[in-house]
Amino acid sequence: MSGPPLTFTSVSREVRIVPPENLLPLIYYENVVIDRWPTRGRSGMDDLEFLDRFATGDLDDFPHADHVRMVYLQTRRSGKEDAIRFAKTGLKALVEAAGNPGKYHETITTAWGRLVGDQTESDPGNDFDDFIRKNPQFLRTDLLDDYYSRARLFSPEARTRFVSPDLQPLP
Repeated sequence: MSGPPLTFTSVSREVRIVPPENLLPLIYYENVVIDRWPTRGRSGMDDLEFLDRFATGDLDDFPHADHVRMVYLQTRRSGKEDAIRFAKTGLKALVEAAGNPGKYHETITTAWGRLVGDQTESDPGNDFDDFIRKNPQFLRTDLLDDYYSRARLFSPEARTRFVSPDLQPLP
């Protein structure tokens, strides 16, 4: 027996959380499942192993929820600013190792770090699962569309240096 849906509404999207019978809530975005609660992350690694493998570039896959988890964990460990530095260094290493250094995006990395880091510092919850339950908006891969026009976010300048949002300020 599922509970009633919980709804999160942002400037541009609505996300419904429907708790199913097996207690692994699914995140629905416009009636399409986009993620499961990331219990132990999709990787199955505990937090310390996950951060260590990120720092050493030893990850085969790094989906969106793992990006959020990495910033959350590193913010809890050493603060938002360090988490942003950690994310930048690690992501640059991952894309370099994958042979695609042009994939790194400075503004996206910094903006996500600020959003997740600010919320983590103000209300971290008990663990990452609890944090995501309270903040399902962070599973939206298009969340930066609430802050940036596509033209600004995907400009050549935004790829190489942080540019401020043009729709609404970041926290």
